[in-house]
Amino acid sequence: MEKVFQVREFNEFVSIYLGEIGEVVVEGEISQLRLQNQRWLFLTLKDEAASLPVFGIQARLSNLGALAEGMLVRVHGRPRLYQKTASFSLWAEKIVPAGAGALQLAFERLRRQLESEGLFAEERKRALPRYPRRIGLVTAAGSRAYSDFVKILAERLGGLKIYFYPVAVQGEGAVESILEALETLNRHYRNLDLLVITRGGGSLEDLQAFNDERLVRAVFASQIPVVCAVGHEADVSLAELAADLRASTPSNAAELIAPSRRELLAEAGRLELSLQRQLETRLQSAWQQWHGLEQRLERSLDGQLAARRQFLQRLDQQLKHYRQKLLDKREEVGERRDRLQQAIGRLWQNDWRRWQRLRQLLLAFDHRRVLRRGFSLTYNQKGELLRSVAALAKGEELVTVLADGRARSQVKEVDYEEQK
Repeated sequence: MEKVFQVREFNEFVSIYLGEIGEVVVEGEISQLRLQNQRWLFLTLKDEAASLPVFGIQARLSNLGALAEGMLVRVHGRPRLYQKTASFSLWAEKIVPAGAGALQLAFERLRRQLESEGLFAEERKRALPRYPRRIGLVTAAGSRAYSDFVKILAERLGGLKIYFYPVAVQGEGAVESILEALETLNRHYRNLDLLVITRGGGSLEDLQAFNDERLVRAVFASQIPVVCAVGHEADVSLAELAADLRASTPSNAAELIAPSRRELLAEAGRLELSLQRQLETRLQSAWQQWHGLEQRLERSLDGQLAARRQFLQRLDQQLKHYRQKLLDKREEVGERRDRLQQAIGRLWQNDWRRWQRLRQLLLAFDHRRVLRRGFSLTYNQKGELLRSVAALAKGEELVTVLADGRARSQVKEVDYEEQK
């Protein structure tokens, strides 16, 4: 009995069958290239006899800026069927130019794009430390680039510490390997003075990893200054253009980042000679300044001593003058003191006689003497002195003051004496 598929079942069957094919690489010329919503890539791959729709996700693909219609490329992807409409396409996982002409065209297009974004601007490149101590080295393990760099670096300046991170420098996975090295060194080795990314020469296809957009942007974004030496003198990669310093070869990179012992000794000799000359000049200048100060100080002291001598002479004359005036004033003061003592004696005698007269007068008016002669003083309850019986009331208490004390009494009766 023959198998009858529903449309959905057939499309699903074909999709499953295509999925078992796995990844394939298809080479062809780009036609109808379109980027949609900054997310999706649509293009048609064709040759003389056929065409193939290609679909991709922009976030998963690199170097899209280098692609152009008419370019020969190789698409790494998986065949798939969109089951709803039975639309067949190749889902791209990587697209790389094919052939030297395509690679060069892609290189130029990407170079112009990144240059317009400022990734190669000279003003943003950082100066390398004059005497680095810790260097991160990213290259292939056991490569000629590694041995040349380490050898020249040791010959020029010893004692440097190299943090080697082995990577693949070409072929499948090279870009991801170098990206991992840059990320690891920037994250965990922030105390590095600089990073060196290097490899030997090769064809444009061999150096393709160093023209990858992701790697170029990672070099640009590195927080540690980057020296890039890829290929030979004539080889120029985009990663080198984005680096803080480009070296023509691995050996040249070592020469650029570390001064030679001979250079250091020559520089030290020049510095020593310069310091010696500066010291001699400063000593000569200091001696001249000291000698000038000594002369000015000597003239100043001579002038000050002459001025002090004149001042002391004038002071001596003034003291003699004041001494004579003081003697004259002393005699005058003695005479005035005698006259003052005489005047004070006369005033004292006059005041003494006046005081005696006043004392006798006061004694004469003293009420206590009157009381001793038999008189008394009487006060009412308010402490008022009684001068008339009219101020008295029957039963009122009185205080009588005598010469030797006081007596209290009460009014029993008031008699009025007629005035004659």
